[in-house]
Amino acid sequence: MFKDCSLLTSLPDTSKWNTNKLESFDRMFEGCSSLISLPDISKWFTDDVKLFYSIFKGCSSLTSLPDISKWNTKKVRSLISMLEGCSSLISLPDISKWNTLTVNSMDNFLKGCSSLNSLPDISNWNTNNVYCMKSMFDGCSSLTSLPDISKWNTNKVENMEYMFYCCRSLTSLPDLSKWQTSNLQSVYKIFDNLLSLISKPPNVYKIGEKRTEKYKTEWECLTDPSIEYIYTDIYGFKHLKNKIVAYD
Repeated sequence: MFKDCSLLTSLPDTSKWNTNKLESFDRMFEGCSSLISLPDISKWFTDDVKLFYSIFKGCSSLTSLPDISKWNTKKVRSLISMLEGCSSLISLPDISKWNTLTVNSMDNFLKGCSSLNSLPDISNWNTNNVYCMKSMFDGCSSLTSLPDISKWNTNKVENMEYMFYCCRSLTSLPDLSKWQTSNLQSVYKIFDNLLSLISKPPNVYKIGEKRTEKYKTEWECLTDPSIEYIYTDIYGFKHLKNKIVAYD
């Protein structure tokens, strides 16, 4: 609706708009890079909305959002790029209680939110049907910690590429060793450029001391205590189709 209105610095009061029959909010404010604030859209009716795709993508001047924590998300299928490129956002509303049961894609959700210094407790989000988490926290370079997402159900997730890429201020990660990975196809650069980690993720080490001839999936390499892993580069992995072998 307002897509690529890059010179808009403010909007009229849209708080009382009737959104009762809307099923999609995708790209509504995408590219509004000069918007400093949004009207109070917290009371918009979202019971039938299925797509939040890129709704705030590229709103790079926003420092905060209206309280969208009470939006009804029970039918939402996609959170792709919802807040991607919101590089001035310092914090988020408490979206911890969002119903994410029907969400199947969270890729790029917070990609490039480089000013966020904390996140709501999204540890209890239902991820039972999510198949893609690629670049979910990619470029969140001011985050020093993450919620305990170790309890997320990742059984259906196929792609975690760049998930934590360039989270340069993270000093620790949750224990991800119990994530289900039966359908996971790629974790390329999932931990790349985590330059501030004080403690290593459980069962993730640096490559170099030991050679293995056993081919493994990427995730097996990352969680095998006999193999060491380089956080800041991928040089320790030699790609062979969908598999890789560690080498020194």
